[in-house]
Amino acid sequence: MKMCRQFSDFSIGVDRGGTLTRVLALGYDGAHLRETHFPTEEGINSFTKKLAEIIKEWSAEKKPLAIASRGALTIPAVRESIISGLEGRASIKAVISDAEAAHLAAFGENKGLLLISGTGSVLLAGKRGGFTIYGGKNPVSGDPGSGRWLGRQWLIKHGLLKEDEPRSHAESASYAMLLLSKAERHHNNIISKKELPSLKNDECNNKAAIEEEGKFCLETARKGAKSLAGLIAQAAKENPAFIEGNTIRAAVTGGTMNSYFYITQIIAAMHEIMPNLHAELFPIPETAQEAAAKLAARLAGKPSLKTHNNTQRKK
Repeated sequence: MKMCRQFSDFSIGVDRGGTLTRVLALGYDGAHLRETHFPTEEGINSFTKKLAEIIKEWSAEKKPLAIASRGALTIPAVRESIISGLEGRASIKAVISDAEAAHLAAFGENKGLLLISGTGSVLLAGKRGGFTIYGGKNPVSGDPGSGRWLGRQWLIKHGLLKEDEPRSHAESASYAMLLLSKAERHHNNIISKKELPSLKNDECNNKAAIEEEGKFCLETARKGAKSLAGLIAQAAKENPAFIEGNTIRAAVTGGTMNSYFYITQIIAAMHEIMPNLHAELFPIPETAQEAAAKLAARLAGKPSLKTHNNTQRKK
């Protein structure tokens, strides 16, 4: 746990993601006062119990709190269970989805396109309170293009997972960056004998096997990128207002968006699908827990910093 200077005026923002839950005490001057994280478990009870312990440790029971939780946008019971579990132990101002928090961080209360590709993948079009949602169905196989989907493709390829076999979100998604790294190396014609640690030694020494592995990873990455680009294209087709001149812009966030290579593949796929449009993707300038903390402060009538619109773009 990261401990910073003591400060009496702050709000708390929580990002309950698919793998980790991150908690932030954000001063009204923008300072990160306290930060911690813990593994996200499937049950809501374990989450509220752990969060209540942190709030008590921070003597923050009366500080405005907003929680961004996966599932809160589409499953009403998630929001209800969180509020019930923290009743009397925290001053909850809002429970929103982690996707809504990310959109707030990118666009504030304005309209915009947000592509999330972490453990799952989803596109939010519009603004908070009136989103049109594309993707995010969370099937056993994973949302196409998401970290879970990419990881499962790799595991299935190597006989470590059956097509319809359930596997935890985090475990499946952990292999996504491995696949993307191999795809990028193959794309750049970088061949290493260390690239196939899961295969037999004689196969590791087989250049053809390494080439085949790289080709599979690159094709899979491009297939996933095309699925994500398709979400953006669908939103633009249904609502041309998201197209400015000949440009379509979208904010991106999530674990797989840490791969610049994957982002370039999404942009390439967007150009294939929408050849007459210029595509721009830009990262979100702040975290979901920061956006949640600022929302909690605003709803409590406290001074708060505005969310940012990042001008740094990837084209």
